[in-house]
Amino acid sequence: MGPSNSIAKEAATGRLRTRRRRTLAGLVLIAAGLVVVLMVTNWLGALELVTVDARFAVRGTQAGRAKPVVIIAIDAKSLAALGQFPLRRHFYADAVDRVRRDGARLVVVDVELIDPSVPAEDNALIEGLRRAPGTILTTAYTGPHGSTDVLGGPDAQRYARVRVAGGLVRTYAGDTYRRFDVRDGGLTTLPVRAAQSLDPGFSPASLGRTPVWIDYAGGPGTFTSVSLVSVLEGRVPASVFRGKIAILGATDPTLGDVHSYSSLSSAQMSGAEIEANAMTTALQGAPLRGVAGWLAALMTVTFVVGLPPLVFGRRGWRGPAILGGAVIGYLALAQVLFDAGDIVPVAIPVLAALAVGLAALGANARLELRARAEEVIASRARLVQAADDARRRVERDLHDGVQQRLLALAMRLGAPGAAASEDLLRGSVEQVQMALAELRDLAHGAYPAILAEAGLPAALESLADHSQLPVRLRVGSGLDDVTDTIAQAVYFVAAESLANAMKHAVPSRVTIDAERTDKEVRLAVVDDGRGGADPGGSGLTGLADRVAAVGGTLRITSEPGAGTRIELKIPL
Repeated sequence: MGPSNSIAKEAATGRLRTRRRRTLAGLVLIAAGLVVVLMVTNWLGALELVTVDARFAVRGTQAGRAKPVVIIAIDAKSLAALGQFPLRRHFYADAVDRVRRDGARLVVVDVELIDPSVPAEDNALIEGLRRAPGTILTTAYTGPHGSTDVLGGPDAQRYARVRVAGGLVRTYAGDTYRRFDVRDGGLTTLPVRAAQSLDPGFSPASLGRTPVWIDYAGGPGTFTSVSLVSVLEGRVPASVFRGKIAILGATDPTLGDVHSYSSLSSAQMSGAEIEANAMTTALQGAPLRGVAGWLAALMTVTFVVGLPPLVFGRRGWRGPAILGGAVIGYLALAQVLFDAGDIVPVAIPVLAALAVGLAALGANARLELRARAEEVIASRARLVQAADDARRRVERDLHDGVQQRLLALAMRLGAPGAAASEDLLRGSVEQVQMALAELRDLAHGAYPAILAEAGLPAALESLADHSQLPVRLRVGSGLDDVTDTIAQAVYFVAAESLANAMKHAVPSRVTIDAERTDKEVRLAVVDDGRGGADPGGSGLTGLADRVAAVGGTLRITSEPGAGTRIELKIPL
């Protein structure tokens, strides 16, 4: 019985290992294929941009990065004081004059100045700009080779000694401004033009791959902003502009120059402040960049493909905990790298990892259920075999013991010439008593009388009292009204554990703890013997089958030289 049980268990374990290896290999292939498909098709491109917005939100405002730029706002206050938009152009000239006198390093006018207005106003603007050489004007309209009609054309631009730059007119994905180009329509864009104006040695190549990520310093209002009318009235201290870049642009929402930016909120940012963020990004050498494509692919594949071996095969809460921990760890790493200036992919790795991880957990659960079903079938077969063996043992014991004694007694009493005598009667009584003793032994092996008559606690006390080993017994309350099947399982586990300890372990003491909680019945039998018990042996396998038959579990811990601990748990 013992060797065959061990062989059967080894075969079942081998089949389970083979299934696990095949399933794991399939999961790894699925993970690799999923990553390739998602990266090639860019199905999650829009979601990836949202994860960038989320990383900005987590990083928070970096007010220090906004200090180099001041916004001169065409706001509601200015419109109320100066009239409807478009404003008279001499206001722009006056503002540029004041800001330059206050020591601004660079002035940018982010207002479209293509169409002519009143000649006196146009001339006042041109003369005012000429007094502030190097002022940058922006436009969204360019002709061939980057030519523009700003201020009426190239001749007026040269006379006014201004530089023209392309405004941010492309969003690349949806209607959210996240990146900018070095050139647009043949015209250098404002962030690059500003950097070139302040640093003659600046090279657009230093910004890396284009389009360039705008490294937003924060949400709307992060940059210092003063009202245009306040500047014209001289109510803004010169220190506000000294050594700064001043950008004059519309901020009032009614003028239509407000847009979505890289943020999770629904708030919008004025075009002037988006341009300010883009300029500081260029001036700082584009500190926020996407990692190289090969590195992004390597990170994604490594993370997603490496996850199934970590999750698959874990029991209980360990698999989900590893999956959740891995995803949270990757998100934390992505945020740390983002704060350091590197944008790594998030949408594809995380969603693919979750999909593959959940598939691994599901596959693991299916294999566990299949293994349990096979074990139940094998356990039932062993129980049937054990029952058959028990019936044959009872039959043999009755035949060889009680039947032979009763047959001998009958022959003795019925022998010809047998006369009643004291010796005959005494011998007959002895034969009957021996037969009764053997019948009691058989009945005790089938179902202990004390268990039926006095309950589980008394039966455990009887076991401890009649044991040849010193036993410390602790029985909790509530065990006297458990079901018969549970009582039998607990009793026989305790009895078999004591018998095994006495036969094999040679302990100095044994401890039996039995208790009942709201959810389960527990039994622990611990000895300090030699240990090394074989869970695959016939006795312990039979106990495990008996316990499994009532929905319980049996755990055996028996390291050589460290004693043996047998724990039983049966749910109520």
